Amino acid sequence: MERETDYKKVLYCIDPSQLGNDEWVRVGMAFKEEGGSFEDFDAWSAQDHRKNQYRGTDYTYKRWCSFKNTGSGTVTGGTLVHIAREYGFEPFPKQSGWLDWEDEITADGENEISIYSAPNHAAIPKAKSKAPFQIIDYLESCFDLTDHVNILSDSFKDDDGRYKPKGSGTTAFTAGEYIDMIRDYADDPEWFEKTFGSYEKEAGVWIRVNPIDHVAAQGQRGVSDRMCASYENALIECDTMPIDEQLQKIEELKLPYKALVYSGGKSVHAIVRVDARSVSDYKERVGWLFDYCAKNGFPVDKQNKNPSRLTRLPGCDRAERKQVLIETKRPIPFDDFRRSVEDQSKELEPFETIDFGSILEDMPEKAEILIEDVLRVGHKLIISGPSKAGKSFLFIAMGLAIAEGREWLGHKCRMGKILYVNLEIDERSFYHRVKDVYKALGWEPKHTSNIKIINLRGQMLEFDTIKDRLKKTVESKEFDMVMIDPIYKIMTGDENSASDVRKLANGFDEIGRAGECAMAYIHHYAKGSAAQKSVIDRASGSGVFARDPDAIIALSELYVSDTDKEEIKARSIEAVVDDRLKSTGQWNNLEKIDSKDLRDRVAKQELAFDYFKKAPGKEEFERKLSEAELLGDCPAFRISMVLREFKSPDDQNYFFQYPIHIKDPTGYLETAYLQGDNSIETMNKKKAENTQKRADKKRKWYDEQREKGILLQPCDIADHFGVHKNTIINWADKQPDLKRSNGWILYEDEKPPAKKASRRTKKEAENTENSQ
Repeated sequence: MERETDYKKVLYCIDPSQLGNDEWVRVGMAFKEEGGSFEDFDAWSAQDHRKNQYRGTDYTYKRWCSFKNTGSGTVTGGTLVHIAREYGFEPFPKQSGWLDWEDEITADGENEISIYSAPNHAAIPKAKSKAPFQIIDYLESCFDLTDHVNILSDSFKDDDGRYKPKGSGTTAFTAGEYIDMIRDYADDPEWFEKTFGSYEKEAGVWIRVNPIDHVAAQGQRGVSDRMCASYENALIECDTMPIDEQLQKIEELKLPYKALVYSGGKSVHAIVRVDARSVSDYKERVGWLFDYCAKNGFPVDKQNKNPSRLTRLPGCDRAERKQVLIETKRPIPFDDFRRSVEDQSKELEPFETIDFGSILEDMPEKAEILIEDVLRVGHKLIISGPSKAGKSFLFIAMGLAIAEGREWLGHKCRMGKILYVNLEIDERSFYHRVKDVYKALGWEPKHTSNIKIINLRGQMLEFDTIKDRLKKTVESKEFDMVMIDPIYKIMTGDENSASDVRKLANGFDEIGRAGECAMAYIHHYAKGSAAQKSVIDRASGSGVFARDPDAIIALSELYVSDTDKEEIKARSIEAVVDDRLKSTGQWNNLEKIDSKDLRDRVAKQELAFDYFKKAPGKEEFERKLSEAELLGDCPAFRISMVLREFKSPDDQNYFFQYPIHIKDPTGYLETAYLQGDNSIETMNKKKAENTQKRADKKRKWYDEQREKGILLQPCDIADHFGVHKNTIINWADKQPDLKRSNGWILYEDEKPPAKKASRRTKKEAENTENSQ
């Protein structure tokens, strides 16, 4: 029984005011295809209430006449019904005699669809589901529901009488939209035509193995590889052996296929998962796959190497046979499959074992130290931090310190050659950055021949290519460090994937071994506050970033309030004034005459300015004062080091005063909190932790001096730590096993000296310590 559909009724369930031009054209083509009249279409179009949208009968008639609706892009009433259903219209109400979803459909009286044997080939398996559901299963297995799929139903006969695909097909619908339409029409005898359009039953229907970029394909005469939206699938096909042997080989080789389709001819089409990231990556993976098949007795058709290749759509007729979905599955990732194949192909040999006794007799020297107490030659270092923290400038400063044999972050660097790989900064701007850092550090560029630069900004190179070329560059063994800035530019995988990051880390190991040099690279922080994370976990992505490097340098921004900034400015200026007074000899005079002036910022500044009249250097002094005042407005960072080869040092606080990082000269940042860690509860907790940490440092130093036999007064400890004497008195009073007696700080069970100690100057305390 054939269902009658009133397409005029369907048409009037669609509001033309809601349609774009392309969809309006599709509605017109479908309505015309189903025998609708122009008068009805024009009257419906006139209901569009948008200004200047309906242009009159003459214009509509010209468009109507242009609706040719031929070729592989044919649209039928199914399109009309699909659009109408979006407005809640159901054209096929339930009627007696119609099949329900649960009703069984049989072909030729059988419960399964029978499949003919291919000529001179063994019989293939029967289909496991009805034709509409074969296509649904196929689309769900091979594509995401949002992927636009390219289906070709138009064909032509060549000179040899063989049917071939014609035109570029349609990419108008996604896999999910096709699935919905198939389910809507599954009980309709013309379900296929109403979903995909008509096709030549002698020729069959084709579909591309990968999704197509719908926008890129619009208006194009054909579909090319560059129009693929992704490169996930490859077609494996062999038509030189019987069908059953093809299936046997596919299973024997454990190909990670998503679907197996009988083509209706001589072959089985295996849609294999390859997970490629680009066209070049696709070609490499498919080439490896073809070689793997050929080496194992499965001579596949190598013409199927491109990602836009056509394959057979199951559930369709092809002459006296059918294109049939044999099986679908969820395969393992291609990398896992390839790794298992390559592991099996290797002849496993036992690992070489080392007799530690023989090593102990002649212990090898450790690798040379490149950065004192931080990094050895051949080891790896990572600098990570938030955006705009000056990571690249800190990185450049490290490179210059190695090239010039200077200090970096307070650590002496051994002079050596660096290879700086600049991936992000414009070439000319980068050169200026290097010069600016030299100038800001106050270093004369004496050993610039130790600095070699590779500029790769804008060059779309795969990591494997960069890795291999760097190995060739450093194989001369002339470089002490290779510096990669930044690594996100060369990552071809997912930074959250442990396997992808391991590949990157192993690649760095290869470069380091080839050049016998250290590797250093820059990475960024993950989004959100870093305050609640440990230092090693602040870098974005996989935990491999935390476990792999030998030295982790992390910059974490500090919270600095407006009040803090003013205090920092005042302390910075005071530090310059103190230096001025000491360099001119006035400090010692103040200590002897009126030491309280040393704690009076205003008094010290007046003395320093007054001394301009007696000593040169006014311009230099004023310049330093200006710089000190600017320091309070600079962003502040805590630099933490987590080291594998050396003891991790205490955190240090720096200001980023473009273009270099300047160590906090005020000590004020010691109590600052990380950005995002400034809640009242957290601040109180951190404050207590910092107070305890400072108290522990004082106690450790005190015990060390007492072990040397040195008696200490509060002023001795205050001078050593640069704090006020009252701070030490408060600290001593809180120590349960210490006491203050006759001006000394003693252990509880000690007897004090006979006389009360007099106040000693710092110089006298140092002389006492040296005499011991």
